[in-house]
Amino acid sequence: MLNTKEQTISNGDGNIQAQGNVDISQNYFIDYKPTHITFYEQNIFAVIEEFNNNLDLFEGNEVENISAEEFENIDKTEKNRLNKLSDEYFDTICGEFLPYFYKIDNFLKAPQNKSILLKYRKIAQQLKVSIVANRRKFDYFEEILDDIVATVIRVIRDSGQDFDVNVIIIFLNYMYWNCDIGRRHE
Repeated sequence: MLNTKEQTISNGDGNIQAQGNVDISQNYFIDYKPTHITFYEQNIFAVIEEFNNNLDLFEGNEVENISAEEFENIDKTEKNRLNKLSDEYFDTICGEFLPYFYKIDNFLKAPQNKSILLKYRKIAQQLKVSIVANRRKFDYFEEILDDIVATVIRVIRDSGQDFDVNVIIIFLNYMYWNCDIGRRHE
């Protein structure tokens, strides 16, 4: 039993009982085990930030009504089945993000962005390994993407920077769409 002026915690039968004010920050995360995808958040943020800082280079090159076939390098239906990405989420990717994928693709393939492309590939490798290692902890692939987004947002928030979260979401969905993360075949 722990007694202080502010808190009294009795832990007799495995339950924590309080008689007074308790600072749960001292006890709450003792057995916390993260289930998230692990990667070096600063690396992915740096690449996304570089892309975001250069978006103006693509102004006037708007790509409207791009079709899924234009980005087809494997059967997306099969890829989605293998990765357990829901039809609803896939439809959202197509409807909301597809026009941006062309811009990201061009940005990464531009000769002047070779160093950024190399960083991007390293990030994709890190994410692939972590996704494989933690895949069973998630029911659907969109949960994995959401977990990565939440981690990057936390890093941005902790750094005090202001950043458009949509760019992060678009970029990670591009990584999936481009087959840089996620399973391609059995």
